[in-house]
Parts: sequence; structure tokens; C-alpha cells
Amino acid sequence: MNNNIPFVAGWFLMACILILSGCTEHAPQIPKTESETLNALLESAPNSIVPLAELPIDTFYAEPEHVMADSSVDSLSPSGRLGRVAGLIKIGDSLYVADGQQNCIWVIDQKGTICRKIGRSGRGPGEYSDLIGLMRNTDHIFTADISNARIQIFDYSFNLQTTFNRVIYGTALTGTKSMSITDSLLYLSTGAMNPTEDLISFYQAAPPFDSSGSFHPRLIPGGMQPGAYNNYSMDTNSRGEVAVSYTGLPYIFLYDNSHQLYHVIYVKVPEKDLPDNPPLKPVDKPARTASESIGVKGLIGKSFLTENGDLYFSHGSKLYHLSYHSDEKEYQAEWVKFFTYNDPKIREERPYGINVSNFIIDQDENQVYFGSIFEEYIYRFDLE
Repeated sequence: MNNNIPFVAGWFLMACILILSGCTEHAPQIPKTESETLNALLESAPNSIVPLAELPIDTFYAEPEHVMADSSVDSLSPSGRLGRVAGLIKIGDSLYVADGQQNCIWVIDQKGTICRKIGRSGRGPGEYSDLIGLMRNTDHIFTADISNARIQIFDYSFNLQTTFNRVIYGTALTGTKSMSITDSLLYLSTGAMNPTEDLISFYQAAPPFDSSGSFHPRLIPGGMQPGAYNNYSMDTNSRGEVAVSYTGLPYIFLYDNSHQLYHVIYVKVPEKDLPDNPPLKPVDKPARTASESIGVKGLIGKSFLTENGDLYFSHGSKLYHLSYHSDEKEYQAEWVKFFTYNDPKIREERPYGINVSNFIIDQDENQVYFGSIFEEYIYRFDLE
């Protein structure tokens, strides 16, 4: 009789136990929050946990060749000067910039020169009041302004095609983050005081602009505080997928073209970058005025969703790139870029860098274009 049989059998049994125990292990879970609504959302789809603390930071210094809109053609002088960036789109070699301060759209050529002005303040066709949005799909350009409560639709030569009269929700600094467009659907905010439980409504992107539904839950009931937790950023791609994030929280939600949540990304931001925000639950007393409202500091700025599902998002002066890895079925961080000034004196005065308030990615050229709050320039950087 072979005395090694019990020994071999024991090792075989132990191996089986280890294998089985490994199979029953669950992937790391996203931590629970104070909000039952948010917890239910986080648990309703597969997730990726993306740590950013150990990610190396590439620092980009803004030199003169990175600055656009610092000059204009003679025919626009002296008014050819950018105010506050409220939206960016790129068509061919031209960059179109919505100016929320001057209620117009500037066209910037590849050399970085402002070469054309479109629109002006007013209430007529092609005029704006509190311009906060500039978007495009395959065939048309869409602009949105608050005071005129409308979206105007133009062809690519900026000939007005039609108008969608609707109250536009948002502010001069956040409005463009809360709307997006595909070839078939137009996505807009439902409004802070709307009794619906959803934050985003969507409409047909052509007349008669029929309402098609709503999705993505609000975390704080309408009129309650801290209502700023309902502020969000969104983007869409040509496949009809939608990326949504609550701007004060470290999550990105991905929806398919049927508006079904299919993936959740938990962005583990370094502790030093976490804002000191209030608890994620309604308080007993609603705010009667803006000065009484409970503030929520932003964590995830504007998002950008590419055709292949890759994600970019801004946080202060940093731009992050997340990519989907199909073999692991999860998102992973690819890089982080930090943008600052080339002049050492300015860097000393502004150690926080250049805030990336509104940006687009040109994947063909592997470039980023972005505007910065209260600066009258557009910055362009190669991402290599």
C-alpha cells in the first residue's frame, strides 16, 4: 500500500478549497454612503474602483504657443476679445467658443486668432441673453441661453434652422455641463425645483422636440438642502451612450443608448484633494434664498466621453484619462495632466495652476482645448 496517498489526497483537497474560496471572493465594493438613493444606484451595475493617489502627474507649462484667442483680425478690433467661456466645439480646423459674458460666439482659426464674431446680445433670431451652451451633432449646431428660454439650432454655416422654446436651467458657470446632444436626442436638466425624481430629461433633437423621458436620480429632494449635490456633468457620444457625474461626488455613471445604467466608476481621489463637503442628506429647513443655501464644493468637473467609451474629466487644474479594459471588464486610470503657467512668478502667485473649466478633446490630433474661469484665453496642448 502506498503511504503517500493520504498526503497527496490532503494536498489535493486543500488546493480545491483554495480554488473554491477564490471563486467565491467578491470584487472590491464601493463604500456605502449616507444616501439610500445613491447606494441603490451604486449597487445596480458592475463597477470599477479607480485609485488616483499613486498616478504620476505630468506637468504642462503654458507657453505662448499654447495660448489661443490672444489676438484677433483687424476687422474685429477693438471688440475681438474673449470674455467668459461657456462652451466649445471644433468643426474642421476652426474652434467655436461661446462667450457667456458678451453673448456671442467667437471663431478661432488654427493659428489661434479670433477671426469672426457670431451673434450678439438681444432677443431676436441669432441673438442671446445669458448664453450658457454650445453643442453640435453630425448636422447641426445648438446654442442655449437662459433669459431667452430657448435653444436655437443652426446649420454648420450658422444659418438659423429652427428654435426650441424651453426654460434652460443652469448658471453661467455650470450650465453647459448639464446638457448634451446626439444625432437623435437632446439632453437637458429637469430643473432644481422639478417634482420629478430624475435630474435629466431628453427630447427628440428635431422638431417638434417631443419629450421622450427622464433618468438619473436626484439625491436631494427639490427645494431642500444641500441641493448642490444634485449638480451634475454629462456628455454623450455618437453611439448614444451617456456619462453622468454628480459634480461634488467621486462617481461616474455610464448609461447605454436605452438609458440603462451599465457601469459605475468610483474615482478614489487623493485625500488631500477631497473637498470638505456637508453630509449627503437633506436638512430639515429648505433654503429661502441663495445666500442660505448649503454649499457643495466640486470634485469632478466637466466630463468628455469618447466614441470607444474612454473618459476624460477635469478636477481643478488637472485632467484625467480613464480607459476601459475589456479583458478585466473595468476602467483604469491612464494618466493625469496638470496645467500651470510657464512664468515662475505667476506660478508662485497661482500655485493651483490653470483651472480647466470647459474642455474638448480632439482625438484625431490628440489635443485638448480648454477655457479657464475668468481668463480671456483658450489653451491648446498636445496630450502626448
